[in-house]
Amino acid sequence: MTINLAGFQSCDVRGVYGSQADAPISPLHFYLLGRSLDQVVPAGQSVLIAGDGRDSTKVLLAAFQTGLARTCLNLGTEVPTPLAYFAKQQRKASTSAIVTASHQPAPFNGIKIQVGDMPAQPGLIACLRDHVKKEFQKGARPPVPLPLPLPDISICRQLWIQYRDSLTRLCPELPNMSIVVDCMHGCYSGYAREALEAANFHVHTLRDKTKGNFNSIRPDPSEDKNLSDLQSAVAQKKASLGVGLDGDGDRARFVDENGHLVDNGTMLVLFASYLLETNESMDRTTVVYDQKTRRAVVHALRAAGSTPVREKSGHTFLRSRMLTENALLGGENSGHFFWGGRNIGPVDSGDCGLLAIFIVARMLAHYQCSLGQLASRVPASPFYTGDIRGLYFPHDRTELLDDLATKASRRGYQVDSTDGVRIESPRAFVQLRASVTEPDLLTAVLDADDRHSLTSISAVLLDLLPDKAAEVARQIQQRIGALCT
Repeated sequence: MTINLAGFQSCDVRGVYGSQADAPISPLHFYLLGRSLDQVVPAGQSVLIAGDGRDSTKVLLAAFQTGLARTCLNLGTEVPTPLAYFAKQQRKASTSAIVTASHQPAPFNGIKIQVGDMPAQPGLIACLRDHVKKEFQKGARPPVPLPLPLPDISICRQLWIQYRDSLTRLCPELPNMSIVVDCMHGCYSGYAREALEAANFHVHTLRDKTKGNFNSIRPDPSEDKNLSDLQSAVAQKKASLGVGLDGDGDRARFVDENGHLVDNGTMLVLFASYLLETNESMDRTTVVYDQKTRRAVVHALRAAGSTPVREKSGHTFLRSRMLTENALLGGENSGHFFWGGRNIGPVDSGDCGLLAIFIVARMLAHYQCSLGQLASRVPASPFYTGDIRGLYFPHDRTELLDDLATKASRRGYQVDSTDGVRIESPRAFVQLRASVTEPDLLTAVLDADDRHSLTSISAVLLDLLPDKAAEVARQIQQRIGALCT
């Protein structure tokens, strides 16, 4: 028997769950991961574990704790990821391990590991992968039946009350604001309503019960199609705003008072402008953004007085850059917003969809205008494709991206290979990268100041792609055609 190690991505472990070792994620994997992490974390240092509400999370958390074989604080399941990070900080745990697949659909699961102050880096994940392989080859297997350790529910509740109160203190004098929250059957179900009502919001909720299968939806608010019910509800309730929260609660997407989606680049500009204008920045100006951010957003960040710094896409890379740069703010197209310094949020450089709601409420009260009015101040990008996801390429992705970078550089284009390949012209860019959470998939994004620049930069990429990437090229062409008609 062999073990499938395809779930080990660059910065986390994630894949489709199965009961046997031939699946990317299984109880055996997590038992061996627990044993492996036990070898990495020095003896005597504490570990905090928690998980989301997926059907497979309880058994995976149990397998992981059994393998870990050391005393740890188990917060249980249905725990929002931001709460787990807060708990790690409050309890002074050296390491946290959160069983979750975030925004991905119910068949997936995974684990987010943090040792020390930094998110897990590629080197740590590679080390754990090697340990898992060795443990498997040595014959290490979980006991049958697998014990199900009891979580520390009362401690989890106490920590939630502390976290909730730290958020409500951000909005001590706000007027009664009406809001619609779509929890997408994720971990903030119940929690978000409790915190917002404690701060005198008038709250309407959608999909506000944790369900292990997410009621067959994909709990990802970054995809426009997933928020149609939220848009309708905001308009019907005449709410001030709406927000969608992802499966584990660390991402957010906002809807204005008219039921219109607000893109996350626009929100990043609004957040930065507000923090700088109100001097909550504490003289910090650095704003970290991911490489898929549209050009107009970067220009607007500079105009607001911030210092934009580009980073690789992904939670690990953005949060790590936030911490090393002592940055004011960070934002990713997917809806992760990172808040620098504990004067803004309870966890330094932490990302939390619920915290983002409180910051938006403060911002609206400060400017005395609606979210739609604020969003209209940020220039649109009519020739921005957004993420082109699901580009299937069942070959060597690294080889493809390296080849594209070499060829584009030889043709005289500005090329950045920090995260996949980014090809730039004076008025446009195209970014193609390997998905960090899903094997065999690529994602692309293109942006340009005008139609001609978009067609020109896309023609460069399409000309460089090899024949075996024909399907990738077809999907990109399709998106470009839709924008240019």
